[in-house]
Amino acid sequence: MTLDEIEDGLRGLAAQLAAGECDFLMLLAEFDRRDGWGGWGMRSAAHWLSLHCGMRLGAARERVRVARALPRLPLVRAAFAEGRLSYCKVRALTRVATPVTEPELVEVALAATGAQVEQVVKHWRTTLVAEMSASSQLRRCLRRREDADGSVVYTLRVAPEDAAVIDAAIEGARHVVLDETGHAVETPEETSLAAQLSDEPPIARAGADAFVLIAESFIAADALVGRAPVEVVIHADVEALAHVVRPSRPTAASEAGVSVAQRAAALRPPGCRTDTGGPLSAGTVLRLLCGSSTRVMVSAAGNPLYLGRSARHASHRQRRALKARDGCCRFPGCTQTKRLIPHHVSWWSHGGDTDLDNLVLLCPAHHRAVHEVGYTIEALGQGRFLFHRPDGGLLPETGPPVDLRNASLPLRPVDSSTFGPTWAGERLDINQLVQALAANTINAAAHNLLSVPDGERAATLRESAGWPLDTSRPKDRSLSAA
Repeated sequence: MTLDEIEDGLRGLAAQLAAGECDFLMLLAEFDRRDGWGGWGMRSAAHWLSLHCGMRLGAARERVRVARALPRLPLVRAAFAEGRLSYCKVRALTRVATPVTEPELVEVALAATGAQVEQVVKHWRTTLVAEMSASSQLRRCLRRREDADGSVVYTLRVAPEDAAVIDAAIEGARHVVLDETGHAVETPEETSLAAQLSDEPPIARAGADAFVLIAESFIAADALVGRAPVEVVIHADVEALAHVVRPSRPTAASEAGVSVAQRAAALRPPGCRTDTGGPLSAGTVLRLLCGSSTRVMVSAAGNPLYLGRSARHASHRQRRALKARDGCCRFPGCTQTKRLIPHHVSWWSHGGDTDLDNLVLLCPAHHRAVHEVGYTIEALGQGRFLFHRPDGGLLPETGPPVDLRNASLPLRPVDSSTFGPTWAGERLDINQLVQALAANTINAAAHNLLSVPDGERAATLRESAGWPLDTSRPKDRSLSAA
């Protein structure tokens, strides 16, 4: 193939993928409208997508949001179905488009690049909410993500007045972590290694140390006022600390009913991690042990974690062992990690023991499903469990494979000219474009832009645009029988 043929092929396939994505989302919208995902214990359409379509939960939630918006935006949907708009452009448009504003926004999106559409949507949204007094408060958030090397990146958005408090706290803590001359306290070897791994100056690393110091100070002060001290749990394989090789992983034949956490543990080489899964080196754990208390948790038959009928409720040590073993709610497709309940597979009221092999972690919704809806759990031993529907059928951990040979996959009449912007990607005057959109929207709603007082312009624009478009639905619902 020549480069021109490859380029045409990429554009044509991109258009085909966009049209297929539109079909997928329209099916999802109808599936969601009928609550089809709630048939066998799913907590939301996003959880169903995660289980049956292999999507990350965040990406699944975003697709559900877009799917709910598309039926109310016929022009966006039509261009999407024809392969003229990519999913990325549609995802951006559905954040701000309404039936009133979509004609002009679609016209812009067809002409602009994907990056330019994101910029237009960002500025248009800012224009719509510019004079909302609570905007800076309502948009506050804290996000956390793990990087490839195991480090954790926090992204914080706060109102200006709160930022001033945080700035003052970080500045005060920075004076503690810096030396008398205002320089970061590092050995020459650490500074040299850091220069090879990062472009950040030593003062930036000192800022991170200052932020951790603020958190440590808060925890220490919290413990002084009578609350239980906060614990940071570290899971360390004894084999890793002693440099002993872990035995080979279990065979596939013995993995029925094994949790994701157990499979991940079997695949991992001997190592150490935080309670949330972040990797730690053995040297880091040994350093932490110098200044902290230690509790050893051993998973082996006959240890004190097996209480039999001597106690009804799981002990604190058992809960730790269950969290390490299960990781999250064990119900297929559920990923909840908070408010987990140790459930007796063989119920305590029916003579079940309070032993690890008879305990499984469930979220409140699926705990109710087991007790009130009729779902049952079968314990296979060694932390393995199978889940059955009220009709007795087995709940698989993932959806059944699809036979593409018999699947009905519609093909759209697209080619390499269908996809791509009509502009050449030249510089876009965002302010002029957004001002024109605002003026056209207000005038189209029978308002004279020049006669609208400045203080009422933002509210008039939102009213004229019919924004925001309400596509919300309850995130999670109580489970009911199918």
